Amino acid sequence: MTERFSAEQAAGLLGLSAQQLRSYARAGVVAPECGPGGELCFSFQDLVFLRDVARLAKARVSPQRVGRAVRGLRARIAGPLSGVRLVTEGAEIVVRERDVTWSAESGQYWLAFDPGPPPRPGGARGGTSDRDPGRAAARDPPDRGGLARLRL
Repeated sequence: MTERFSAEQAAGLLGLSAQQLRSYARAGVVAPECGPGGELCFSFQDLVFLRDVARLAKARVSPQRVGRAVRGLRARIAGPLSGVRLVTEGAEIVVRERDVTWSAESGQYWLAFDPGPPPRPGGARGGTSDRDPGRAAARDPPDRGGLARLRL
C-alpha cells in the first residue's frame, strides 16, 4: 500500500495551510482519496505536484486560476501531473519541460528569443538617438525574459 498523508501532514510538508489544500481539492487541482473518517488523504505524487502549486500560492495565484491551468494540463497530458513543472511567467502560469515552455491554460508554446546585448547609449555609431526613451517605454512590450508566445 502506498503511503498517504493527511491534509495537516501535507500542509506541514508544503508550507501551506490545511484549508488551502482543501481549497485546491475543491478546485480540482488534485484529487486526493478520502480516508475512513472522510478526511482527505494525499499521495506522494499529489505532494510532488502540490510543491509547484505551493510556489504558485506564494506568488499569489488564486486556487481558481490554478484549477483552470490544471484542467488545461489534464486535457493535454495523460497520466500523473507530478512530472510537470509549473511556474509563473509574468501573469501567465506556464509549464517548463526541458527546453520547452508552454501555457498551462491555453497550450500555446512560448519561444525563447535571445534578446542580444542591450543597445549602447547614443546608438551603434555613437551619435544621438532621435527616439525619446520615455515614449519608447510606453510603446515597447514588457520584457518577458526573452519569452514570447506562439499561436499554432
